[in-house]
Amino acid sequence: MLMVKVSHLRRSRKIQWMVIVLLLLASMSLCEKDARAADPGVHVRVNIPDFPVTVDGIQVDSRTLEYPLLVYKDITYFPMTWNVGQGMGIRLSWSEEGGLTLSPFSGTKTKLDMETGGHFSANESYTASIANFPVTVETESIDNRAQTYPLLVFQDITYFPMTWHFAVDSFGWKTTWDDNNGFAIRTSQMPHLENVVYDDETSIYVTSSFQATNGMFRIAKDLTGDPVWLSKEEEDAIWQKMQDSEASLSLQPASDRDVQIDNNLITFEGVTLLSLQPTLDKMKEYYDNNPDEERQDRARVSARIYPLDDGNTLVSLRIYSYLHIPAPYTPHEDSLYFVANGKAEKLESFDQSIQSVKKTDSGNWVWSWSPEYMAARNGNARGEILWLGSDGNIRLWNDVLNVQFLAALDVEGDDMLALAYNLYGDGATSRPQGYFRLHQDGTYEKVKETAFDMNHPPSIPYTTKEHQLFVIDGNSVSNVLSGESRTWWDYELWEAAGRPPM
Repeated sequence: MLMVKVSHLRRSRKIQWMVIVLLLLASMSLCEKDARAADPGVHVRVNIPDFPVTVDGIQVDSRTLEYPLLVYKDITYFPMTWNVGQGMGIRLSWSEEGGLTLSPFSGTKTKLDMETGGHFSANESYTASIANFPVTVETESIDNRAQTYPLLVFQDITYFPMTWHFAVDSFGWKTTWDDNNGFAIRTSQMPHLENVVYDDETSIYVTSSFQATNGMFRIAKDLTGDPVWLSKEEEDAIWQKMQDSEASLSLQPASDRDVQIDNNLITFEGVTLLSLQPTLDKMKEYYDNNPDEERQDRARVSARIYPLDDGNTLVSLRIYSYLHIPAPYTPHEDSLYFVANGKAEKLESFDQSIQSVKKTDSGNWVWSWSPEYMAARNGNARGEILWLGSDGNIRLWNDVLNVQFLAALDVEGDDMLALAYNLYGDGATSRPQGYFRLHQDGTYEKVKETAFDMNHPPSIPYTTKEHQLFVIDGNSVSNVLSGESRTWWDYELWEAAGRPPM
C-alpha cells in the first residue's frame, strides 16, 4: 500500500508541476501581448465625424452604422467591409502571408449600403488600434507603422484613411470639403451612357457602354424622370427605325453613272477628272527603293456620285496607294469635282470624302465626317464644310472661320449649324471654337462658346427632329442650346428600371 501511495504522490506532484509550467507559459504570453498593446501608438483614440459625409451623393450617418466612419488626426476613415468595397469600387483581398490588398476595380459598383444597427455618438471618443499586418494598395506596399495616418482596426474591422494620396492618387476619386457640406467623395464612375442614336417625339435613345449588356436607355428629352433600360425587343425596334431613317437620307450613286478608268485616266461621262500616273510613278519609285516590300503596282479607286437638283454633279474620288499596307492604314487621297456642262472643276479646298450633301433654296451644303479625336487610323480626316451657291459662289467654311475641324450638325433653311474645334498644333488655342450658325451669304454668328481643351475636345452632338442638340459626357446628358443638363450616378443607371439580367 505504501508503494502505491508513494507512486500516486509522485504522479500528483508531476501533474502539479506540469500545471504550474503551463500557467507560467500562459502568463508570459499574456504579458507579451499586453506589452505589445501597451506600446506607444498601438492604441489610439478616434471619434465619430461631427460633420456631413457623402459618397456619390449618399449621406453617411455614422451614428446608426454597425461600423461607423472614424476620424483620426482630422482624417476621415472608412471601414473596409464588403459593402463599402462594392459601393466605392474597391476590390479587397486577404491572405495570411500578404495581409490586406486594396485596388480599384472598373466593374459595376452597387449603391453604397453600409450595415446599420450601431449606436455611436459624435460627442464621445473610442479606442482603435493600429493594424499590424501587411497592407498593399495597388502595387504599393504600405509600412503601416511609419504612416502618419495608418490603417486602423476597430471592432475587428480594418479602417482605411481617406488621405489625398490614397483617395485621389491611388483610387482616382474626387474629394471636396466645405464648412456647410462637409466631406464629399465622388468615386470613379463607370460610364453607362455612350451615344444618342435615335429620337422620337418625347425621348432620345442612348446606347449603353457597359459591355456586359450592350443595352439601350430611353431618356426624356426634357431630362425629367429617370432613364429606363429597353427590352431586347424594344432595342431591336429602335435600331431598325434608325437604319430606315439613315437609308431615307443617304445619297446613293446611280449604277449607270459611274467613273471609268482608261489608260490611267479617271473619267465621268466622258469628262476627264484625274490621271493616276503621278501616283503610280511615286509608288514605282518607292518600291524600287524598297525591294523587300510586297510590291503593288496598281492603285485602287473608290468613287461616289452625288447628283444635284440643277442637273450638275459632284464626284468624290478616293485613291488608295501602297496597297501592301493593310486597312484601315492604307494611304489614300481624296478629291472632289464639280461637273457641269461637260466640264469638271476640281474643288481644291475640299480634300475629304463627302459624308453628305443637303440641298437648300440657294445652293448646296457639302460636308465630310469630322473625328472627335486624332488617331493613327484617322490621321488624315478633317471635318470640312463647303457651300456651293446656285450663283456660283463656292466657300470652304474652315478657311472663313480659320478652324481645323467643322462638324456639320443641322441645316435649317439656308443656314448650317456647326461645331468648330481644334485638336493639334501650337496655334490651336488661338483659333475660334464653339457652335456657329453659318449663312449662305458668308456671314455667321457664334451661338455658344465651348472651353478649349485639347485633351478633352467637345463631343459632337446628336441633332433631334426638333433641331435640339444633345451631347453625352460620361453619365451626363446635356441639351446644348437650352443649357439644361442632367447627370446620373453610375449605380443609378445600373439599377434603372428594366435592367437586363446578368
